[in-house]
Amino acid sequence: MEPLTSFLAGEHGFFVHFPIALITVGALVRLYWAFKPSDASWHGSLVTTSIGAVATFLAILSGIARVNFRLQLHGLVGTHRNFAIALGFWSIAH
Repeated sequence: MEPLTSFLAGEHGFFVHFPIALITVGALVRLYWAFKPSDASWHGSLVTTSIGAVATFLAILSGIARVNFRLQLHGLVGTHRNFAIALGFWSIAH
């Protein structure tokens, strides 16, 4: 279990930026769809935002691994974690 935890904690930056990129691309494709509706652009935005939503939870897990699974965090780190969790739930709801 230790190698997995170390991997998740070490790659937190990747796990954070990957879903942000997917959700951003999905939003841009959906904006394109608003001006030129097509099935391909709608499905493309749905796929990228869905994968981004699932990947957000990898970001949360890697962040929790980075702080040694302490769930009671204060200050900036706690706020950072709360925003990540909110983004994950918002992405799934969207």
